[in-house]
Amino acid sequence: MIERTTAICLSVYNGGLFLREQLDSILQHDETPIKLIIRDDGSGDISFKILNQYKERYEDKIELASNSSGNIGCQQSFMSLIWKSTQDYIMLSDQDDVWKPDKISMTIKKMSEMEIEHGSETPLLVFTDLTVTDIRLDILDKSFWHFQKIDPTICYNWKKLLAQNVVTGCTIMINKAAKRVIFPFALDSMLHDHWIAVNIAKHGYVDFINDQTVFYRQHSHNLDGAKKYGPLYAFKKIVKIYKNALFYWRAMNYFGNVSMVELFYYKATTNIKRLIDIDKISTLHRRRRRY
Repeated sequence: MIERTTAICLSVYNGGLFLREQLDSILQHDETPIKLIIRDDGSGDISFKILNQYKERYEDKIELASNSSGNIGCQQSFMSLIWKSTQDYIMLSDQDDVWKPDKISMTIKKMSEMEIEHGSETPLLVFTDLTVTDIRLDILDKSFWHFQKIDPTICYNWKKLLAQNVVTGCTIMINKAAKRVIFPFALDSMLHDHWIAVNIAKHGYVDFINDQTVFYRQHSHNLDGAKKYGPLYAFKKIVKIYKNALFYWRAMNYFGNVSMVELFYYKATTNIKRLIDIDKISTLHRRRRRY
């Protein structure tokens, strides 16, 4: 049996405070061949120095991508790393989290099951839940999905996923076949993880692991952190849906076969369900299915 290789793409920007802890948590995974492909996006702190130190210690596992383009932003930096990768599977990593010891093996197992079902030439994506922590890694909520009242099954419908992203980038694994449907990166108004997830859901399959694989650290410099979902948060989401109009218009024209009305409807109903409490809805749904 041929052993699959995994690329872990990590874009760094002024991440010196937590970078060592994240690198250590990734490099402890010895059960599978990995290549950690890292790009510094023009940091002004000690990040680049840390990366060079780790490159010297783990020369066979770490590849430092060129940062000659300077600061190109999170989306473009991650997409350039994915494009550069040649491994069978590709994972994304933030600079300030901590990976749990079985994250890679657990995700590869799920990806292998999907490849058996759908074929390795089909674009595939796996994502997971996270554990929300504070800056010291003290747990705020065991489940990010519970914390944010997220329904991961939205991923099965690419239109709903376009309206409401439930795929967290730092938990993603995609297969090599997925690269052909995520390039070129045509909508710079979308975050890279949202773009990747919607394209794969439309042209292949997205599934999830109902377990937490990352300690998702919250601090003042999070690009897009975890905010507890409650009535005020829900109200702001619902009344500000109109702000998504330009994005929806561009997305509608790019992806096709979806209307503005559908996107607004999915966005509104998803947030109303989150407000009511998705756990109760899911429980009732499971009970109904028994009869």
